[in-house]
Amino acid sequence: MQHFDVVIVGAGMVGLALARALADSPLNIAIISQHPMQQTLSPDPELRVSAINLQNRAKFEQLGVWQNIETNRQCAYTSMQVADQDSFASIEFCAKQLGVDQLGTIVENQALINALALAVETQDNLSLFQQVHIEKLSFGECQQAIMLDSGVILSAGVVVGADGANSIVRKAANMP
Repeated sequence: MQHFDVVIVGAGMVGLALARALADSPLNIAIISQHPMQQTLSPDPELRVSAINLQNRAKFEQLGVWQNIETNRQCAYTSMQVADQDSFASIEFCAKQLGVDQLGTIVENQALINALALAVETQDNLSLFQQVHIEKLSFGECQQAIMLDSGVILSAGVVVGADGANSIVRKAANMP
């Protein structure tokens, strides 16, 4: 059995960003991912994108992540309108009204994930478990146990569920 202070289930933007933010901590961290973290980008733009505001971009730069995103996979945005499909509510943001050149950057999700993966792979306090599935997850009072389909058993003080809408961590913790 391998013990970790923190086990992050899910190697998407959230899980990888958390792992990278903990890079300089004394914590022993593991990431569990069902899929390989890095994936080859298609020649055409990916359809799944995120709007990264200037503060988050600055944090990604500080963490040594932003520099790894290909420039042709990102584009500055100067305005944004957000509407609720179920009501008349909407809000609009405009860089010009705020006196700034841009509000942030639209970046392809996988390009950001690839950049985060490059950054975390160099961390001394991180172990990666890729292309594995969780067979069993048990929560205790002070320790959590995770059995992987590879036969590896992990224990952790904290388990972070960053594994999306169908989170196995959420289900195991009986969270709605």
